Amino acid sequence: MKRWVYFLPLILLIALAAMLYSLLQQNLKMVTQPPSVVVDRALPSFAINGLSNNDIKGASLLHITASWCAACKIEHPLLVKLAKKIPIYGVAWKDKPEALQTWLKQAGSPYQKIGYDDGMLGLELGISGTPESFLISKDRRIIAHFKGPLTEDQIEHDILDRLK
Repeated sequence: MKRWVYFLPLILLIALAAMLYSLLQQNLKMVTQPPSVVVDRALPSFAINGLSNNDIKGASLLHITASWCAACKIEHPLLVKLAKKIPIYGVAWKDKPEALQTWLKQAGSPYQKIGYDDGMLGLELGISGTPESFLISKDRRIIAHFKGPLTEDQIEHDILDRLK
């Protein structure tokens, strides 16, 4: 008759797990896209091997990549499609130029121009890894910062919709 008492801990554990899952889903965007210190600021002045802030014209995307980055290779086809709609400028972060050029020859380059950063530009932009992307407005202000590989949903709603 009191068998249900044996199942009470299991029922409570399942209820607790469901509550935690619900809370995590609500806060997932904040966890995956923490606030950036460079958003709503002017694009910083920089000159790295192959690219400077003066090369970036109009509304565009500044994309941080590397040939050794697995996530960069996953998002690469999306960037190739996006490059048909907006200019993309690349920054190879802590990478060897020959390694990146070999990869881009094989996969196709979405970049108008690409520069090679030893890490100093990354410090200025608050980069924590690759890939990362910065949406630049027509007046050369950073209006969004995306950490991690871009998704089709982000491209459609967070990038292209903002530039309309």
